[in-house]
Amino acid sequence: MKLYEIGQARDVLDGWLAEQDGEVTPDLEALLAELELARDEKITRVALFIREQRQRADATKAEIQRLGALLAATERGIAGLERYLVTNMQVLEVVKVESPVVRVALRANPPKVEGEVPEALLREWWEQEQTLPECPSLVRYEPPKAIPESFALDKKAVVDLWKRQGDVAVPEGLRVTQGVRVEIK
Repeated sequence: MKLYEIGQARDVLDGWLAEQDGEVTPDLEALLAELELARDEKITRVALFIREQRQRADATKAEIQRLGALLAATERGIAGLERYLVTNMQVLEVVKVESPVVRVALRANPPKVEGEVPEALLREWWEQEQTLPECPSLVRYEPPKAIPESFALDKKAVVDLWKRQGDVAVPEGLRVTQGVRVEIK
């Protein structure tokens, strides 16, 4: 019998009791006691199941935290070992090692522009680019959605300029860096 059915059966027995003018017959008393026991047992079982599910959820959270910490430690270890390998391969001037089980190679990362340029200077560069066609276009004009208009540094253009002319061509306040990573296959 389901928990809600116990409540319905109790209502039926209460109705019988009212029909008997409040007289509790031995049969009615036994049925009421049985319903009380069934109700308490059902409530207890559901409560125990809830408690078990809460404990399982807490254990799952703890395991997720443990695995997250293990993952973070493993990734830090990998990053440290990769830095160690890159540094030592560079010191030994080794770019590539091939063996029957693994191929290790140093690869250049894509160039990255670091630094910020104030918007006033970007606006000035933009105006120069419009009047002097020989100026490299390093500013991306963004049409106004609302006033005022805005300008953004075109980092791809800065990298292209750096590739063509080197560090001397990179505007003051900016820097182009290109790291190295180890590739293991």
